[in-house]
Amino acid sequence: MKQVLGQFSIHFVNIYIAFDFGEKTGLQCEWYIINGINDFSLGLLLQYCFLILLEKILSHTKIKFKSGEYGDRNYLKAYFLQLFIWIIIVAIVK
Repeated sequence: MKQVLGQFSIHFVNIYIAFDFGEKTGLQCEWYIINGINDFSLGLLLQYCFLILLEKILSHTKIKFKSGEYGDRNYLKAYFLQLFIWIIIVAIVK
């Protein structure tokens, strides 16, 4: 579900970028495709690198964060923390 929500948000950002840049050049579809290719190639690699980096940074703090691990208690809290972090990572990469 985190992946779905992350890609859902990226889809709307791509539409905005396509309209904004495409309005000036008349190439909205091309801008959307360029952004999609970028998201599924370099963007995906950068998202993974940021996720690993953030896990390493947070391992030295009191915040317990390991993507995909929710624990026995407060699994909803852990899930929403991971969802929030993932959306932030996706937004930074975009």
